[in-house]
Amino acid sequence: MFRRRRPQYHRHRSQGILQYSSKFLRKPAVQITILVISFGIVLYLALSGQRPGNFPSGSPASTTPLSLSPATYPATISQADAHELYGKDQAYFLDVRERTEWDEVHIPASTLLPLGQLPAFVDKFPKDKLIVIISAADDRSKNARELLFQAGVTNVTSLVGGINGWRENEYPTEP
Repeated sequence: MFRRRRPQYHRHRSQGILQYSSKFLRKPAVQITILVISFGIVLYLALSGQRPGNFPSGSPASTTPLSLSPATYPATISQADAHELYGKDQAYFLDVRERTEWDEVHIPASTLLPLGQLPAFVDKFPKDKLIVIISAADDRSKNARELLFQAGVTNVTSLVGGINGWRENEYPTEP
């Protein structure tokens, strides 16, 4: 009279895949593997991203001046990169030599502020441009960069070779 129904073993195709994947994801080894891979990806992205603002003293000179952003300002900048920024008016050139040295030779449109007077003017520097610090060679500009950096001015870099290198490359100067 009444027929007993047999249990149905037929499932929809998508239900089988979901059921298998959920069983697969419940295994501890799979979960740990997923976590390790995720952590590796996050770590890679963090380390390959932009450098933080605290630069080591011996970091290499910049090679891409036009893509500079506050997080990627280099500790030093090459003569060629500085000249490119100078030509496009994308940097503020600060000369930290003494007045007599500056009167002898300087970069046109640069600003003279001897190293000894620098701490008094820390809050007067532009925030929207990279500040390229110039000295005769390298020592004073590196000291000035560190002084400004410690005072909270992070958009600052030191010109490798100073004004002497600038003159050797025959970039524009004024007597």
